[in-house]
Amino acid sequence: MSDPAVWQAQLVAARTEVDQELEKAETGEFMEKVIALLRTTTKTHIEMIDSLAALKGSALELFENLLVGDEAKSLALEKLTESMKDEDTRTALAFARTHGVVQAYRETSDPSVLMDQNPADATWIEIKPLSRSDIRNAERAVGPRPSLGAVLASKGLDAARRASRRGEDGPEAYARYMADLTEGEQREIYSFEDWNEALDIEVFSRSVVKVGGFDLEPDSGMFPVAKFRDQCADAESVISETARHSRQIGALDPKVGWPSSWRSGTSELSEGVAA
Repeated sequence: MSDPAVWQAQLVAARTEVDQELEKAETGEFMEKVIALLRTTTKTHIEMIDSLAALKGSALELFENLLVGDEAKSLALEKLTESMKDEDTRTALAFARTHGVVQAYRETSDPSVLMDQNPADATWIEIKPLSRSDIRNAERAVGPRPSLGAVLASKGLDAARRASRRGEDGPEAYARYMADLTEGEQREIYSFEDWNEALDIEVFSRSVVKVGGFDLEPDSGMFPVAKFRDQCADAESVISETARHSRQIGALDPKVGWPSSWRSGTSELSEGVAA
């Protein structure tokens, strides 16, 4: 999800679903026809709201020329105001639905959970599934895991999750947790974060076969991470997310009937994931 095109494609698909579920039967009223016309001629929520706002700004003159009777004019203006609120509601529902879908994709690496499984403008990354043994080798390559930093970081993430469940700011809760630690404990967390970053790079290098749009190939079974970082502005987030997918695919239960190219240890060309 480090590629905005993937998120945007899910949001568009979610908005389509929301519209289909909430769309009311057309009544034939003047404002219903105006709003329906605007929906067909605007591409984004922002464009729709801008169009409605502009319409509302000149509504009185428009209604004066086209409608007869104060009641009809008042009803049309009320309908316009309701439609602006309706647009915001629909977009909020679509955003919430998209967030859930994206979270499910992050946690499962299963593209079937996406509403748009083939985003037109997304960057695709081909990876080969790593076995548990491959992951252990990658961990050994980056050195011992800072255990105290891992425990402290886990407690901070727990604090952030609890805050989010209460409707509070998760990152702020994590920052408060960090501020209450000693300098030595903070250094332990930083050490663990550095280790995690190094492990992501190692897993990325071992698992990536190809990144769409980049003329780079593995050398002796290792993808050239340094060259990729030089060429990609969002390399850090791409590396982190791809490494997560690779670890998750490698941990799939072999008893489940996954596609053969998803299974770890296979020599087949692997799973394509949307960045």
